[in-house]
Amino acid sequence: MENQVAEGRAEAAIPKVLHYIWIGGKPMPTDLQANIRQWQRLMPDYRIVCWDERSYDVHQHPWAARMYAQGRFAFASDHMRLKILHAHGGFYLDVDTALKKRLDPFLGEQCLLSFEFDSFLSTGVIACQAGHPFLLEWMALYDQLDSPIVSNDVITRHFLDRFPEFRLNNRDQLVGTGIRVLPKEYFAVPSFDKEKNFGVNQAANSWKEGQKKRKLSALVRAVIGDVLFFKLVNLRMSWRSEYLALDRARRRT
Repeated sequence: MENQVAEGRAEAAIPKVLHYIWIGGKPMPTDLQANIRQWQRLMPDYRIVCWDERSYDVHQHPWAARMYAQGRFAFASDHMRLKILHAHGGFYLDVDTALKKRLDPFLGEQCLLSFEFDSFLSTGVIACQAGHPFLLEWMALYDQLDSPIVSNDVITRHFLDRFPEFRLNNRDQLVGTGIRVLPKEYFAVPSFDKEKNFGVNQAANSWKEGQKKRKLSALVRAVIGDVLFFKLVNLRMSWRSEYLALDRARRRT
């Protein structure tokens, strides 16, 4: 990937802005505050913007407004991040993203996201130039929703339906109008390959686990280490995935 990253282009398509969302009114936990301070240390020349109820009208989209009213703030943020990126461009980061390296190599891209595991895409790190048409297409998916649906499911299913060239194979791909999809090791999970491990999602699928499972996961991680642990999680997620079956089926037709 390093040889393919759009470095040295005459003009960067993505501005040096890091967006994050914190809504609901509760104080941000100290570990998440530490993540944001790390972003600042790594990239002091980037502007960091916090979006909350004072800077964003959470009621401007019906589905997001319902999620907010129900206290489902993570779901409400799923639409918010797309609206913000379309208006301003830059990088959207979940606050549980622990960055390890500067994001400069990706400034020349038009639209960027990554796998979370081999079987579905991540929405924890998204980068786009302002006004990219795919963001409008992505936002329109939420016009059809009534109930809460995890953003990973929304975008993975859409990619399978929309882009025949897309493959659920955790490989660097370019689809549609300049949309780059990176392997999970870039932003989602730890890797032994430090060259491509720009960050990790500290939640790492914890939204699908109960408290007991999270405690067990923490114990296993402490014993075998993060990299091996997430390789096991990836195998489990792939074994359970309906999307891998859909991907195989559409290639047979």
